[in-house]
Amino acid sequence: MPLPEGFSLLIFLLGIPRLSQSVLQGFTCAAASAVGAGRFQELAKAMRKKKVRLGQDELSCLLKMVTLHGIPKDWDSYPQDLLLFLSPSDYAATGNCSQFFINVGKANMDVLPREAPQRQQLLLEALECLRIPGTRINKESAELLGWLVCDLGEEYIRSSGGSLLKDLSQCGSFLPEQEEAIRDVLSSGNTTFGPPAAWSAFTLSELSGLIPVLDPSILQQIPKRALTTWLRNFAWDSSLSREELATIVGELLPRRHKREDGCPAGLEI
Repeated sequence: MPLPEGFSLLIFLLGIPRLSQSVLQGFTCAAASAVGAGRFQELAKAMRKKKVRLGQDELSCLLKMVTLHGIPKDWDSYPQDLLLFLSPSDYAATGNCSQFFINVGKANMDVLPREAPQRQQLLLEALECLRIPGTRINKESAELLGWLVCDLGEEYIRSSGGSLLKDLSQCGSFLPEQEEAIRDVLSSGNTTFGPPAAWSAFTLSELSGLIPVLDPSILQQIPKRALTTWLRNFAWDSSLSREELATIVGELLPRRHKREDGCPAGLEI
């Protein structure tokens, strides 16, 4: 919602710390300009303390106002989502590029759509910062990339083998070519998880975010005992939908009995 008229007076009368999250979330550049740079920086810091969620337009405006006289020395006191609109070179005065991307990993990835130019540029700069010349990424670099791992192309997923799997399992969705690459890597068995036929319930728990990507050819290789144990003990804590869980349950049923027998005992959804 937009800020009420006389916003600067409201700040003066109530004090920034007492402003509600809804008021802080609805600020506008026009209102912010009337507050003054120093007071506005206090406002921005209050937004971080109150964990205010801001959209692209609000963050762009906030960044413009906060950096009016250069990058503040106490940059880490400001909302982390601002980093999505900043470049590592801008951040250089307060930290190195590796630290920059560690902090980016703590920002809200949903602020920028996957196809947003800023998000694509962040990935390119991250790869340059980590000095990754080819398409192979190790576990340490994957950790530094944070959620930017979710934007890596299928060539990186294939070349990196199992190094990216645990990080990829935190991603909410994938492009079709990414899904195919993930399936190929998992099917190969050349990962720390081994071939699907050797997976345990714990393995499935570790890879739960990737289970929707698995096709029948992989699911059928997983030991039924592992699937059953995972469904009973871990599935409730996963982000899988009922439909996705139903697909897994279906793989537990002998093919000729799937239609007439229903779900195995204790695994009804």
